[in-house]
Amino acid sequence: MKKVAFVLLLLSYHGYMSANDGVDHCLSFAIIALANTKLVQHEVRVYNGMNISPQTLENRWHELDESSPELEAILSNPVSTEIVNVIESLSAHGEGFLIGRNGGLIAATNKTTDYYQGDEPQFVETMKLPKGQVWVQRSIADKSAGTMLTKIATPVFTSSGPEPRGVLVIGLDQFVLDFSGACSE
Repeated sequence: MKKVAFVLLLLSYHGYMSANDGVDHCLSFAIIALANTKLVQHEVRVYNGMNISPQTLENRWHELDESSPELEAILSNPVSTEIVNVIESLSAHGEGFLIGRNGGLIAATNKTTDYYQGDEPQFVETMKLPKGQVWVQRSIADKSAGTMLTKIATPVFTSSGPEPRGVLVIGLDQFVLDFSGACSE
């Protein structure tokens, strides 16, 4: 059992990187570009302005199905469609979501395990980054996506100030990335 845990630890990498580091730079550019769109920035501003308490929805999250108004609003958000387009262009399968300043979901491609993302490393670490940088986590067994993902997260900035106002996370199917040559020249 200890050997398995050690091998899994070796297979998993996460940390800060700039968009110019290694093979992942070609994946990062599409995600950074989406985070810089007026649509994403607008949705972050609107959500953050509503002063929603993420714990309220988190407490009911597991009971919600796709027909519930709260989940439907997240899944049908226009940003969700844009995230799907990025995923399909890079790996054909994956998941993605947009998180507000308080850690609550604004948009998602599917129902995530939790509504509140503010305690996840992909949120906590990415909120510390400057504009145009990404946080990468490789070979993550993701329960809600049902596959191994490479997650790439970038902070979302708006005209509201120099601090990040949210985080865009896109998880790409690790198997597809490994064999498609998505970053080959």
